[in-house]
This record gives sequence, structure tokens and C-alpha cells, in this order.
Amino acid sequence: MTGRLEPRTALPRARIAVSALFVTYGLAVSSWAVHIPAVQDRTGVSTAMLGTMLLLLGAGALAGMQLAGPLIGRIGAPLLGVVGGLTASAALAVPLTATNPVVLGTGLFIFGATGGLLDIAMNAHAVYVERRYGRAVMSSFHGAFSIGNIAGAASGTALIALGAGPITSALVATLGCATLILVSSPWLLRGPHAEPGTRRESCQLAHDAVPTRASDKLRRVLTLGTLAFLYFVCEGAATDWSGLHARQHLGADGTASAVTFAVFVTTMTIGRFTADRLTDALGAFRLLRAGTVLAIAGITVVLVSPYLPLTYVGWAVYGLGLAGCVPLVFSATGSLPGSTATDLSRVVGMAYVAMLAGPSVIGWATRVVPLSAAMGIPLIALGICLTMSRAIRQPSTAPPAVPQRTGSSPTGAGR
Repeated sequence: MTGRLEPRTALPRARIAVSALFVTYGLAVSSWAVHIPAVQDRTGVSTAMLGTMLLLLGAGALAGMQLAGPLIGRIGAPLLGVVGGLTASAALAVPLTATNPVVLGTGLFIFGATGGLLDIAMNAHAVYVERRYGRAVMSSFHGAFSIGNIAGAASGTALIALGAGPITSALVATLGCATLILVSSPWLLRGPHAEPGTRRESCQLAHDAVPTRASDKLRRVLTLGTLAFLYFVCEGAATDWSGLHARQHLGADGTASAVTFAVFVTTMTIGRFTADRLTDALGAFRLLRAGTVLAIAGITVVLVSPYLPLTYVGWAVYGLGLAGCVPLVFSATGSLPGSTATDLSRVVGMAYVAMLAGPSVIGWATRVVPLSAAMGIPLIALGICLTMSRAIRQPSTAPPAVPQRTGSSPTGAGR
């Protein structure tokens, strides 16, 4: 809290600690992503079968997220974040070292489930910290996630270039993630104020007037969940298929194909650390539409480019465009009056089903069309997002006052 209810240093430290959780999850996800081509070669799974394996990752994430809401009510977001982060760090080693499809599928499901716990918990705490600051900071948390993506992509690419084996890669990723969790956990906020579940005031980020009925709130949750679903289809396509697209469509080697994902997350990181100020200047609605249009331009370049350097440019523009979209949707969800951890877990659950089911659909599509054509699916998703963007309206210019009472706790979650 602020003022008399918490030390002056507690809130900045909590922001650092929550950012560390985001970095950890980003590091874990990208450590897996850059090794996908190598894991595919080692396990012998086809591109279509790999799509099914990624669906198992999404199913695990959904299962973990549905458990996270009730668990936050019992033990609080900080403790769940630590537990989820440590277990996800350990689970990451299973798919990275898999040598057959059974181990790979099992490992991806476990990694997805533990990652789902971490994701909801860290975002629940992020919603609370943002409210305590009284201004937009959510995009900076997602920027921290992207920093983790960059670190994982850079370290993974370096390990690949050095010829490191799967066990070495797994140890580096697992120990790095676990260390971040253990070092940052003492700064997470504690107490009832850190446990979402009670009613709270609106931050005026959701579209239209404050809903007064449960049916109105449910409609808004589902609308925002649909937007999150579509945007995560787009992010998942870049995470899981950018490297394989470069290798199969343009003949890139292992290192060059890994660079495509690194380019994407680098520009996304830059965008996310500027998105909070752009939200204040342009408003959520305008920023969402502008980002969507920019992402459409980027993926179009990727689809038509016959050259690897131009493809890098396309992924860079794509990442910059998507940078602020997901944080805006999640911030709007966490700002709904009466929002609970369950509400936000629904939106995040829909999003993460998309992040893994969307790429799985791309994998299945490769049975009938080349991967270069299947990558048009994100373009379709972005077109739908553009038509639905009015689900987010321009936020109020003045942030709401931070409530000075212990009975008003934040709710929800969602990276």
C-alpha cells in the first residue's frame, strides 16, 4: 500500500519483484521457443505432430490457470507466484531434454500447467501494484516479460551456436529462472491487500459505463477474453513458428532461424516500455487500433518476403505493433468493477488456449498448405481484432485515487 499503510519503499520493491516474475516466465517461454527446431529433430515428430504437442502445452496452461483463481483466494498471489515459478523452472527441463514424443508431450503439459499458475499469480499481483501506483504501469510488467524473452532467446541462440547439448541448455534455463524467483520473492507484498477476491472500484479502462449487473460484467469479460484470444493467436504464431518458417520457407540455418524470434521479442520489448506513456497520450482505444494496424503490416511483410533480412523487418514491425495490445486488454479486465481472480483467469485462460491452440491450428494447416501460407492465420485474427477494438475505450486522463483502506483489494490476473 501507500502512505500510512505501507513503507515508502515497499511499493517500488514490489514492482521490481513482480517484474522479476514476468522476466522469469518470459525467460522460460523463450528458452523453450528457440529450441523447438532442435527438439523436433531430436524427437522425430512431424510439423503437424508438433502442432498437437503444442496443444498439450496449451491444455496444461489452461488447467493451471483454472486452479490459480481458487488458490489465490486461499494462499494469495505472492506465494502462488513463488510456487508456480519454481515448479515451472523445474518442469522446463523435461521438454528441453525430451528424446521421444511421449516425454515431449508429457513435459509440455506439465510445463504448461505450472506456467499457468505462475502467469495468473504474477498478473494478479501486477494488477494490484498498478492500482497502488495510481497510474498505468501494466505494460512495463509485460515489457519485463519481453526482457525475459530476449534473455532466453539470446542465451538459447548462443548455446545453439556453441553446440551445447540439451542437458546444458536445460540447466542454464532452469537455474536462471529459479534464481530470479528466489532472489525477488522477499519483496512481494504480503497480507490481505495482496490477495485478490473482493470488490473494488473501476479504473475506467473498460468500454462504456460501469456495469451494474452480473450479466453485464460477464459480457464484458467474454468480449475482452475474445480479444485476448485473438491477440494471443498472433503472439503464439511468432513464438512457435517464426523460426521454423524461416528455416522451411527461406532456408535459414539454426542460428539464423532463432534470430527471427529474437527480433520479434526485441521490438515488442521496446514497444511495451513505451506503451504506458502512449496510453496516457493517445488513449487505449487509439493505441489498440494503431498497434493492430502496425501488426497487420508486419505479418504481411513476413508472408510476402522472399529474403531473410526483409523477413526480420517484418517480424520487427509485427512485434512493435502487438506490444501494447495484450496489456491493454488485461488491464481493462482487471479494472472491471467487482472483478475477481476468477474473472481475470477466464480471460487469461482464453488467451493462453489461443496462444497454443492457434499455433496448433497452424501446424494442422500445414497438412494441406505450406507453412508460409498457414502463417496467414494471424493476419485473419488481426483483422477481427481491428473490428472489435471498440471493446476498449480511451481511459480517463486522471488516474483514480488510490484507496486508503485495507478492505479494498485488487482482483484478477492475466499476462
